[in-house]
Amino acid sequence: MMNKMIAVRKWSVLILCFAMVITCIPMLEVAVYAADDKTEVKVVELSEEEQQKNKEKAVAKIEAELGIQDEVEDDEEDAKEAPAVEDGGEAVIAEKAAPKGPLFNASKPSGLKLNSNTLQGLKLEDTYDQETGSYVSASDPDSQGLITLTGNSLSGSGFKYKGIFISDDVGDVDNAQLMHEFEDDEIYGFSGTIDMKKYTVGYHTIFILYSDEAESQFGVFTLNYIPTYIYAKPSNSINYYYTYITKFDFKNDSGSYYYDKGPGEYLDTYMDYRKGTKGEYSKYVYQADYSWHKITGLKANTTYQARMMYGKSFEYDGKELVITGRQAGYASSPKKFMTAYKKPKVKKIDITKVKQYCHKYRVQYAWRIWYNKRTGVIVRRKALYHTYRYWYTRFTIKVKFRKKQNVAGIRIDTIHNLGTWKGGNKKTYSQKFVSTGKKKGKKITVKVKSCRSKKYGGWSKVYKKKVRCR
Repeated sequence: MMNKMIAVRKWSVLILCFAMVITCIPMLEVAVYAADDKTEVKVVELSEEEQQKNKEKAVAKIEAELGIQDEVEDDEEDAKEAPAVEDGGEAVIAEKAAPKGPLFNASKPSGLKLNSNTLQGLKLEDTYDQETGSYVSASDPDSQGLITLTGNSLSGSGFKYKGIFISDDVGDVDNAQLMHEFEDDEIYGFSGTIDMKKYTVGYHTIFILYSDEAESQFGVFTLNYIPTYIYAKPSNSINYYYTYITKFDFKNDSGSYYYDKGPGEYLDTYMDYRKGTKGEYSKYVYQADYSWHKITGLKANTTYQARMMYGKSFEYDGKELVITGRQAGYASSPKKFMTAYKKPKVKKIDITKVKQYCHKYRVQYAWRIWYNKRTGVIVRRKALYHTYRYWYTRFTIKVKFRKKQNVAGIRIDTIHNLGTWKGGNKKTYSQKFVSTGKKKGKKITVKVKSCRSKKYGGWSKVYKKKVRCR
């Protein structure tokens, strides 16, 4: 038993000695290495560019934590970055009376053909004026698109009515189509209604053919500018408009519209507008499509209304004309908006609750390096720093108006710092700022601009004033 204990102790001593030898080998190597090679120290400065970048990075981190944002000053800033085209799609509405009166349901066209050889321009008597239609007349369309067509009695004159024809242009006899062939009880005089919605949108010419009893001589009454109006209206949205100080942009997202009345055709969309909420709309209509177009020459801080309608441009009697739904009372409900103030009518600006703070920060400028002189191998290194002070100021800007400005809100900025949107139609607005540097006792340029609506814009120009931080 005693021998076993002695053996265990011997082995334990041997194992412990072996572990100590293994542990000490690196130390011996270092000692040998240190004896043969010398470790030196040097300081390597960063380049000026690197130091500047490190400083900017540190400052940016501080400003991000504090919420400081620099602003690039731009007094002529446009509120909306949308494409715009000056005065797009302008066209004159043909001068024609508003639709009124009751109105000849044409019988099935048949039989008689009309061509230039049948029209001799024969006058019944000198008292008949074929050009003005003294004895043949047409009313304007009613709300259903019907016109009343009347021909005075020819009884006892030796003449009789033959048929009614329609053409898409003045004097275009060759392409005229038969609308109605007179029955025996209509040949000496007639009155009835014609549904003009059966024909394409635009102006038409109606020819009333007559002849002598023997049908050896023919004549014609001509009625020009007989309209087919538009009896449909588009939707309207405040999102179709965007206002500025003396102008507004407009568009329409609907595109062209298929009008299924008559032979069927595609119509464009147009816009007109007026100042205020009463009175006449603009003399001109303006074509509206997916792109933003611009109306200029408006008055600042003024209410306007705009509406949409379908329309068609066409040529008639050698003129480029437009017919829109407004001529038959088919325009959308108007949308009201206001142009912007030239500048916000600010009463007073105060800067209060001014407090200055100092924030210390470090910026690396160099490395301290330990290296082996013989091999050049870097043993270790340590970053070296300069300590700087960053001053900043917290303050509150209050903007006061004499009365509520009828706006959706304002924006408050300084000449150096980006502010924020302050919503609501108020007399007083306030905004907290954090600005770089010591500002107490100094003047800061405060910038204010107002906005009419979150939906249709209406940003004013910038009101600027230097105010002392107290």
